[in-house]
Amino acid sequence: VNSHLLGAKQLDGLGALDWRYASAESLERVERGVVGWCAPEILRAEGQIALAAGGVDAARIAEGYFGRALDLATRQGALAWRLRAATSLAQLMATDGRSREGARILAEICGQFSEGFSTADFKAAKALLETLNQTA
Repeated sequence: VNSHLLGAKQLDGLGALDWRYASAESLERVERGVVGWCAPEILRAEGQIALAAGGVDAARIAEGYFGRALDLATRQGALAWRLRAATSLAQLMATDGRSREGARILAEICGQFSEGFSTADFKAAKALLETLNQTA
């Protein structure tokens, strides 16, 4: 994606739609506090990028971004972003032998939903939660 052709908000939104399009420019704006509604998703995307890049510290770096995304989404009251961040965090924890901790985080957030049970994100979170509970 040519970031010179897109405005800042469009670039941020594109990164929120698909982590593979998250940009360094969007992350820099998140760090300055000028990205609003999609800032948690930009942070989560950076975690996904860190995992995809690999390396010795990839999991630690990704966990930091996922945790920050979860915290920011909580402060914003953005339950859907919380679910996405918690799903990524729980998945990462499971690969690190911490399925029980990941399941606890994910279950707490899934329990806050009163609608939206048929969304792809909720279905993915519930499927992961079932898997985590079986392995914990």
